Amino acid sequence: MLPLKAILIIKNGWNDETQVKKIGLNLVEVVEQCIKVTNNQDTEIVGDKLNYFPPINERDKGKDWKTSELCLGYSIGQYITTTFTTMFSDRDNRNQILSSHYGFDRINIVAN
Repeated sequence: MLPLKAILIIKNGWNDETQVKKIGLNLVEVVEQCIKVTNNQDTEIVGDKLNYFPPINERDKGKDWKTSELCLGYSIGQYITTTFTTMFSDRDNRNQILSSHYGFDRINIVAN
């Protein structure tokens, strides 16, 4: 989720770690703030997929992940990264990540 934090740093003009540390690992907070500062539909799409990730207190407990679950998680990460790249350059390959071929559209079905 570093690209989301990078969006907040750039868009808010933050120049120290204080603001970023306040957000911490709370993915919901990071996405909500990104939506506010960017008004970008892609960050809203990511926000809709956050239920796929475990709560903060569950992340370090370990879990046996299915390959399909890992691929979906990586797809979300790739989509976030390409969204960041698209915001700050003229490159856009989000349609390759968002395609049903990679399973992004099935995240809610598989993860529940």
